[in-house]
Amino acid sequence: MSDLNSTPHGMPDTLVSVLLPVWNGGRFLRSSLESLRRQSFRKFEVVAVDDGSTDGSHALLTRNWGFPITLIRHRRRQGITISLREAACAAVGQILARQDADDLSHPDRLARQVRLLRKQTDLVLVGCDFETIDEQGDRLSLERLPRQPENIASALAWRNVFAHGSILMRRWAYEKIGGYDPRMRFSQDLDLYVRLAETGKLGAVPGCLYQWRKNPKGVNGRLRDLQSAYASYLWAGKPHHRLQFIRARRRAWQYHFLGMTRLKEGDESGAMDSLREARRRAPENILTTYLLASLCRRRGRLPEARTLFGGLARKGPTDLRPGALHHLREIEKARAQ
Repeated sequence: MSDLNSTPHGMPDTLVSVLLPVWNGGRFLRSSLESLRRQSFRKFEVVAVDDGSTDGSHALLTRNWGFPITLIRHRRRQGITISLREAACAAVGQILARQDADDLSHPDRLARQVRLLRKQTDLVLVGCDFETIDEQGDRLSLERLPRQPENIASALAWRNVFAHGSILMRRWAYEKIGGYDPRMRFSQDLDLYVRLAETGKLGAVPGCLYQWRKNPKGVNGRLRDLQSAYASYLWAGKPHHRLQFIRARRRAWQYHFLGMTRLKEGDESGAMDSLREARRRAPENILTTYLLASLCRRRGRLPEARTLFGGLARKGPTDLRPGALHHLREIEKARAQ
């Protein structure tokens, strides 16, 4: 259940809608909203989703920040993907922007990104260079994005080049691909970029216009292992075919991450079913095979585990081969007892 409260809703000349999901963001939310208040581009609204916060986030979001805010409140937590989908549905702008509750935008961020979208009509999404900062706001690193769309597409086949909160995208392109996939509880941003790349070009504004906070309590801090495993799976194809691999194997990695989600929730049987389906659709993926084999061993399905680990051990040098060999030795010890 959610309540939709306009305080107020977007103005008639609103061009950009900033999607802002919030879950217990009170510690950094004020500074994030302040960075939006300082934007030189004024034709924007914020669509904020309070995803069941139990701190002071809701009170902060109901204040007058000098720009229109549409506030959606969840009584119970729904997760970032559902929150973003609801925010996009409530938005009125023809351009959808993102911002995270613990991050900061440069005063000219929206203005420069909108200018690039207007100049290059073949772009469907633009990002920008960004800094990684710690909880105190000190710089940890500076990430520079490729400048040409073709270089961004190539880089995307290796890694997630964008800070999720830094992007702007055309609403028609977002709607054409069906928006954020509700099945993607993790890495919904990379999934979105891959699909948007099929509708147009992805670009970037030069210059550091966004600060991404490395927050241990944020989604990237709490789910780092799952995010890393996702990346390992997604980028497992041959280098010169990785974008094609991503598109062709999309359904397989959806099952893969459904399995990981079920495993995180304690449903090992359901996780095994999902991983088996993922492996059926992409049998060449060693990470899916390794995870499935590990689950089989843990649940006492030793013959299946032995077969899967044996296949991994015979594949030759891979990062997972030592682990597979170790599991095989342990299984043989158990059989000998």
